[in-house]
Amino acid sequence: MVSIIMPAYNCEKYIYESVKSVLNQTYTDWELIIIDDCSNDSTWSIIESINDSRVRKYKNDTNRGIAYTRNRGIELSNGEYIALLDDDDIYFSTKLERQVDYLEAHQDVDIVGSKVQWIDEKGVVISEPTNVLFSPDEIRAQSLMENPFCNCEVLFRKRMIDEYGIRYEDGMFGLEDYHFWVRCLVNCKASNIDECLFYHRIFSDSETSKVARKNIVEKECTYNKIRKLAFDLNGIDITEHQVEELNKKYGVWGDIPFKNLGEFKHFYYIMNEIIKRNSDEISTNYLSFIFRKKINSALLWSNELWWKNESNC
Repeated sequence: MVSIIMPAYNCEKYIYESVKSVLNQTYTDWELIIIDDCSNDSTWSIIESINDSRVRKYKNDTNRGIAYTRNRGIELSNGEYIALLDDDDIYFSTKLERQVDYLEAHQDVDIVGSKVQWIDEKGVVISEPTNVLFSPDEIRAQSLMENPFCNCEVLFRKRMIDEYGIRYEDGMFGLEDYHFWVRCLVNCKASNIDECLFYHRIFSDSETSKVARKNIVEKECTYNKIRKLAFDLNGIDITEHQVEELNKKYGVWGDIPFKNLGEFKHFYYIMNEIIKRNSDEISTNYLSFIFRKKINSALLWSNELWWKNESNC
């Protein structure tokens, strides 16, 4: 069985469409655990109107936030597998079937994601499917610099988080997911399916967007702490100064383009110094992979004119 955890808060515009995407799954052995976090719109009325015995409905006694609510859902779950669904996102109809089949066929993998497409508040697709990694080592390396998952595209084994005592933590300023996956990936293997199975909704009034706008400084500090935790848990020796330098170019708001060749050389030097401090094969492989990936990304978004001119000097 798959237990799908859905926290809900003031989502009257979208929650029925999200629930409908679960009801339409080709894989039918599931339970949907919806927990209303004290909404003050008609969300709870919509939840109560859903007539399917597989849908379990709960309401927090007070507004508790996303971490508490997800954890409550996990504790209430009965499934071998856990799936996550936000109250405004949408599953493709084959999502659960494809991911359950994958985990059944790959017993050494505990987490499986997929490609994702972004939609706006009207449900219009506004992106191409995301690029994903398939190697467990590369996904773990990616977690050193950024969240490797869009969260709700993932299916994972419940025994994994129970065995290692992993749950979501409060006070993460919208970065609960990144913190959760960093701790999971230290202990478990992850991969992705090479197809799009999930729509992630992006709009300015979402709870995630509101939290990000309210707590910019706190979010940046939290992101930096999670990144340092990722390095520490993976046994990679890095100084506080090196973390600060990385965060100037690769931070919570994405990759910042290089302004000139001198800036590029500076960050290339910082990355090489980090690699030199970590000479064991595993650390070197992780760092080399993720640094190449991030440098290529930053160069792609950098001013092509200075890059062409200065590289030809």
